[in-house]
Amino acid sequence: MKTLFPLILFSFLLGTATAQTKLYKPKELKEDADQYFTFLSSTHPDQYYFCSANEFNKIKNNIYSELNKPLSKTDFILTMAQINSCIDAHSTIPVDSVLAEMLLKSITKKMKEAAFPFLRDSIDAISFQNFTIGSFNEFLKERNINADSIMNSIYLLPIVEIRENELFFLGDSINNIIEINGILTKTMLSEANKYINLKLNPKSNSYLLNQYINAIIIGKYNINSPFRIKFGSNKREETMKGITLTEWRNEFPSIALASISEYYNPLYTYEIYPANSVAIFHIQTFVIKYREDFLNQIEKFKKEVNKEGIKYIFYDLSMNVGGNHYGVEALDIIKHDTVYLKYTKTSRIDAGIKNKRIKEIVLLPNPDNNNIPDDRILFVLQSAITASGADYFCRIVAENKLGILVGEPTGELTKTFSYSKEFTMPNTGIHYNMATTLVDYSDFFESLTTPPDIYWDLKNIKEFTEQELLNIINCYKNRKTCITE
Repeated sequence: MKTLFPLILFSFLLGTATAQTKLYKPKELKEDADQYFTFLSSTHPDQYYFCSANEFNKIKNNIYSELNKPLSKTDFILTMAQINSCIDAHSTIPVDSVLAEMLLKSITKKMKEAAFPFLRDSIDAISFQNFTIGSFNEFLKERNINADSIMNSIYLLPIVEIRENELFFLGDSINNIIEINGILTKTMLSEANKYINLKLNPKSNSYLLNQYINAIIIGKYNINSPFRIKFGSNKREETMKGITLTEWRNEFPSIALASISEYYNPLYTYEIYPANSVAIFHIQTFVIKYREDFLNQIEKFKKEVNKEGIKYIFYDLSMNVGGNHYGVEALDIIKHDTVYLKYTKTSRIDAGIKNKRIKEIVLLPNPDNNNIPDDRILFVLQSAITASGADYFCRIVAENKLGILVGEPTGELTKTFSYSKEFTMPNTGIHYNMATTLVDYSDFFESLTTPPDIYWDLKNIKEFTEQELLNIINCYKNRKTCITE
């Protein structure tokens, strides 16, 4: 699955802040738009699945009406991305990268401004075309300047979140915000909603919208301190300084999707607790380019837990938005026979594939059972972020009764478009994916998405303490419902 929102700002500014200044001619823009809609009509199993033909064509015509003037790549993507409201997550125009760039550019500008009093004209010595927090810190260190003093002199609007199409500060469910620095929040919300298909999983959309709205406020509207806030519930007005950049980046992950294209490094980590016979392996992505890294690390993990005879294994997919299907090899950590997955497949590009019921062998019996404890139990941690290839993994576990799913329902619908193919627009060079197949699990799963066996509030964080894992095990042993939300 295409990653949803590559904001590399939690270890902070791991990407570039390049400005897209080139303008493309209307002819070039329309050629690129033509390519997208041609492939959508010829490759996608059902472009009108979420919207009627009239609704779809209304948005499409509106997009073309905005391509009668030169546009930058950024503006073109934002224009094209309106079609996202009518299509599946595997076929979207990548608005996430644009919002990330806008946000990054805005914060970079604020950092340059904050550093300027210390450095004056020498600030331009930093290469902002390849600007990371490492290079910035090194630059400041050479000049005996405390980087934290610069970070803490930048004030941003506190994190906001959307509930029932109204805006609130994170943790405040009473005082809805109706205006920020003279801009109506309903205008901002409308902007964020343009790029979301509201017919997809509501909880996944909620994570995505909360991420988008924070990026839009800072990146697109460039709202700066002091913040003049108007509240709707009590018609109160307040002026606030905001929170520091350090505080902001520490708070943001608590509501943000952790679906980052390059993500944190390393991608695959684990902890083993021999005293309680517990181990956890964090699987952050199934993106194909990381396959070798994954396989190398999972083999090390298997050898260590088998040597220790670890009984309780946790696979953490709570922040994994998918990718390829290579993850099934991790299931060799428990004893199993042939592993199957059953579904109905509909495709327009695979000859003879239309509404075909498939029982697919996804994994052969264990190559070696000798070191695997007979009583080993597998727990898989999942969340509303868990989607595509990661949801596929969870369905395999559920259908073959290979383990216990823990957390909340996944983010992928039981009827989902998948097996995406990548295309590149000829003029702007924009990369986008296109779903080629409708995969339908509904004959085997009755729920909207993949439900857990044990409901648990995972808070979408990477770290799980040993005690938290023991609590889950205890819940399983006592056959409790264990709803912690």
